[in-house]
Amino acid sequence: LFAGLATDAALDLDAHLAAQLELMGGSFTGGQRAFAGAARLSYRAAPGALGASVGYTDVPGQQRGTLLGVFAERDEAPSLLVALGAGVELKSPTADLYFAELMLHLMPTDHLLIQTGISYAQAEIKQTRADIVIHVEYAGFRLGDTTVAGYVQYGGNLFTRAALGLTVYFDRDTVRGRQRRHGAHGLRFK
Repeated sequence: LFAGLATDAALDLDAHLAAQLELMGGSFTGGQRAFAGAARLSYRAAPGALGASVGYTDVPGQQRGTLLGVFAERDEAPSLLVALGAGVELKSPTADLYFAELMLHLMPTDHLLIQTGISYAQAEIKQTRADIVIHVEYAGFRLGDTTVAGYVQYGGNLFTRAALGLTVYFDRDTVRGRQRRHGAHGLRFK
C-alpha cells in the first residue's frame, strides 16, 4: 500500500500558453519512500491543446525514472475531451518503456468527471501490454472559495492498482471549466 500527498499548480502565461507543475511524495507500508514530479507546457486554442511534459520519479535505492512525452487534446463535445499521449520513460536499473495512451474525459455534469482509457507500453514484464485506466471524481462540495472532490481510480492488468483519495481545488470552477482551462494532461505521470 502507498499513502502520500500531491500538489498541482497551473500558470497561464498568456492567452494560449500555460505551464503546470505537479509534485508528489509518500511512502509504502514497509516504510520505503517515493517521490515524483512533472512539468508541462501547453498551447491551448479553440479545438484543444498541444503540449510536452517531463517528469521524474524516485524510489530511493530501488528505481528511478525520467519521463519525456508529448500530448494532444481535443474538445469533442461540451461533455467530452479526448487526450492522446506518447513518450518514453528512461528507467534505472530496469529497461526503458515506450508508451502511447488514449484517454476519454467524460463530464456528464458540472460536478462529475469520468476518465477512462488505455495505456500501451512496450515492456518485457507484462503478459499483455495495455493497461486499462478508470478514474471517477465527484467535485460537488464547496467551502468558501474552494472545491473538495473525492475520487476512486483503478488501473492495470498484470499489476492492478487502485486508489482512493481526496482533492482540494482552490477555485469554484465546474469540472468542465477546470478540465478545459487547466486540464493539460501529461497522461503517464498520474
